[in-house]
Amino acid sequence: MANDVEVNDAERAVPARGKSDAKVHYEGLHKAIGQLDTTIMGEWGVGKFAIVEYYIAGEQLGPFMWLPARRDQVIRFEVVDICEIRDGKIARVWRYDNPIQMQSQN
Repeated sequence: MANDVEVNDAERAVPARGKSDAKVHYEGLHKAIGQLDTTIMGEWGVGKFAIVEYYIAGEQLGPFMWLPARRDQVIRFEVVDICEIRDGKIARVWRYDNPIQMQSQN
């Protein structure tokens, strides 16, 4: 990621900026989801953009974003990232996900 990377998603009013914000996000993700597994479903390059469709799965250990903790629940939700590449690094991300999928799982 570029030092000034910007990540846009529906859960935030303003984009996350910089590697430190990205690190906080990923650390929180790993604390909330144990045995986290990311599986790529598709990837495409279009000009200076990389599009990646994937899903995240694992055991929910704690609260995740705005969802309450449901300990010992296996979860899975799909994500699409559109990444703008600048000088070989990710400069901007537009993330589309639906964590509400977790609430409808048994």
